[in-house]
Amino acid sequence: DGLEPVAEQSREVDAALVGTASDLDDIQAALAVLAGQLDVVATDIVELKPSFEALGTTATGLQARATAASDRMYLDLWLMHILIIAGGALFVVIGVVLQRFAHALAISTADA
Repeated sequence: DGLEPVAEQSREVDAALVGTASDLDDIQAALAVLAGQLDVVATDIVELKPSFEALGTTATGLQARATAASDRMYLDLWLMHILIIAGGALFVVIGVVLQRFAHALAISTADA
């Protein structure tokens, strides 16, 4: 009658559909577990929001302090340069004064 291949194909499709339904049940169960885990993650994120905000505030404060320290270090560096130059100039002045004193002492000793 020619319908025998159709019956066989119907059985194969039926078996495939049963397998697919079983796979879909497994997938549905896995998706339910995943949805539960996503709910937990979402709750954790909501609970961590204040911590993230505090971290942002802390980071902003640290950035301000680092900028102030950098400015202060720059000023300290210039003050150190000025101190070194002033110290060097003082040593030159002392050296010149001592040289003139020694020269004057040598002249007065030679005259006596």
